[in-house]
Amino acid sequence: MNEPAENIAAWISRNARVQPTRDAIIFLERGETETERLTYEELEARAASYAAGLEREGLRGRAVVIAMPPGGAFVSLFLGCLRAGVVAVPVPFPDSARNLQRIESIVADALPAATVSVRNEIPKLRAIATAHPVIDHEELLGVGGSTPDIAAQQPALIQYTSGSTQAPKGIVITHANLMANQRMIHRGFDLPADVIGATWLPHFHDMGLIGTILQPLFLGGTAVLMPPRAFVQKPIRWLRAIERYRAHTAGAPSFGYELCTRMIAADDAAKLDLSHWRRAFCGAEPVRANVLALFAQRFVPAGFSEKAFLPCYGLAETTLITAASHPGSGLKLRDIALNGKGSRQFVSCGRPVEGSTLRLRDEDGRETNFGEICVGGPHVSPGLWLGKEGGVTPFANAFIENGESFLRTGDVGTCVDGELFVVDRIKDILVLYGAKHHAADIEICALDHDPDIRAAAAFAVDDGERERLVVLCELDRRKIGKGDYSAHGGRIAKHISEVTGVLPTVHIVATGDLPRTSSGKIQRFAAKTKFLSGAWGISNVARGAAVPQASDE
Repeated sequence: MNEPAENIAAWISRNARVQPTRDAIIFLERGETETERLTYEELEARAASYAAGLEREGLRGRAVVIAMPPGGAFVSLFLGCLRAGVVAVPVPFPDSARNLQRIESIVADALPAATVSVRNEIPKLRAIATAHPVIDHEELLGVGGSTPDIAAQQPALIQYTSGSTQAPKGIVITHANLMANQRMIHRGFDLPADVIGATWLPHFHDMGLIGTILQPLFLGGTAVLMPPRAFVQKPIRWLRAIERYRAHTAGAPSFGYELCTRMIAADDAAKLDLSHWRRAFCGAEPVRANVLALFAQRFVPAGFSEKAFLPCYGLAETTLITAASHPGSGLKLRDIALNGKGSRQFVSCGRPVEGSTLRLRDEDGRETNFGEICVGGPHVSPGLWLGKEGGVTPFANAFIENGESFLRTGDVGTCVDGELFVVDRIKDILVLYGAKHHAADIEICALDHDPDIRAAAAFAVDDGERERLVVLCELDRRKIGKGDYSAHGGRIAKHISEVTGVLPTVHIVATGDLPRTSSGKIQRFAAKTKFLSGAWGISNVARGAAVPQASDE
């Protein structure tokens, strides 16, 4: 392909000129009924119209919060921002108290020049965004004008992190970052130019926006979208969309695959046709081999191929993708020793995608084969958004090696035969009785040992004498009110003790009680904070049998 300016909006405009009548966006309002279909020509016209309105409001070069529901209007408005040189700040749609609270915190940090939403949500947004105008998106629609020249290093959007280990922060993604990462995804996944993708991932989140909306549009393909809620309520909707539109590419964090296996009966699974699904990417932390194996077992009768699994690794600070397994090779597993306590099986996230450079460093900054993952390349963000100055501050933990800047990710990994295996977050490494333990390793002990446990959060608490291990386990809601909770806790505590040498306090909570990020990851820090505050509710219903009390905190 001939490459135009370093602006994905300009690239998509080119696709609109080449194939104006091809479907760009298909939206399924409730995950089943098609309620919207935009061709490239229509998408281009709407993006140009929004861009004209944004310019008319004097918003070029300034941050603008986009609080839109998923669908064609969001995509058009986002592209309109990029065309007009506006710095887009995608946020959740304000249809819940939780989402509104998140928007309020983002507005306080980003200090945007405006917020754009739909008419019905304007009053509640004006109540939290008192220092700038809140605009009905329809008021922006105008006559398309010329597209201004935009520097490749100019900020294109601000990705607010999920906040799994700390408060959300605004990651600045430049136009050059976006284009570089789009090329990396294309080459790393080996996607066809007419790719069709089907997604339920949040449209304001990096995996959903950059990986499942922009990538098909970048390639001239089609993005089939549905709201996350439609998938969570009825996961088969996603698989039926893959079948109906013959999607080549679709993916999710591990919990998405687990939800499909748990909530779709074998008889219903066998009636599907998933034979066109060639790239089933999985980017959760960690990628769980047993979850994907059970998914394959359930859906192979529907034509799904285990070779379609494509584990990958990335983060908001690297726009999206950094490493990916070889397309069509499926899962590659390795037993990796941890802390001299035996080994555990990990899934390979493959090799760095073309243009991405990885380094592993120990606590003293020396290169090692097991340590913190550090990333360099044109997809790495220049830094954090400074709301007051409307600029960028470089990452404090970046370093230079041989003239190339590297970002310290805070993730721990190891390389085996050139392939990356992600172990955990550094901030979730627990030091107990002088030994280091990975929170994810402890959580998987609970998940693998008790089939009624749906999710877990492990963390350490200081009781004034030493750090003690606490594990919160979500029990299948169908089991709540039935049987002895302490039996579950006792079994899990005994197993964790046998594996790690540390006896934990185990608390049983209901499914859905553990705090999660917008992408579905468990927020360990938030879970710990809530636990220490005593404001948990069901969390104190039961404790693990014969487990020492660590809750004088």
